[in-house]
Amino acid sequence: MNVKDILNQTSQKEAVQETAAAGTDAEPDMSYIIRKIDQIMDDSRYIRDALGQLEHAEGDTTMAISNVVENRERTNQCMIALLQKMLEATKPQTKDTGVTKLEIIQNLLSSSDMDDEYKCEILTQVIQRIL
Repeated sequence: MNVKDILNQTSQKEAVQETAAAGTDAEPDMSYIIRKIDQIMDDSRYIRDALGQLEHAEGDTTMAISNVVENRERTNQCMIALLQKMLEATKPQTKDTGVTKLEIIQNLLSSSDMDDEYKCEILTQVIQRIL
């Protein structure tokens, strides 16, 4: 297998994956993203193939093979970074319930026509109950 074959296999594999991914309109869930990260981490065949080619390669071919592997690794790192961001976006965003309650009360008090001292008194009582 030469450099051209390695590149063709990689591009064909990516094209199939992109086609499969394009067929769905649903947002990726956590398990899908984790599976994709695992697939990238487990896919080391191209490195083994490149090392096998390096044993018999000379001159410019050696440099070309190493460039292919380096670029592929860079692509993998970028894909993992993107998938990690997607994973963060799929995590449920939870707020501390005490903070949420305080924000609601603060909004209610700021929109009311009560005296400022009375508002402070209410807020103090609420904080004492939460703590």
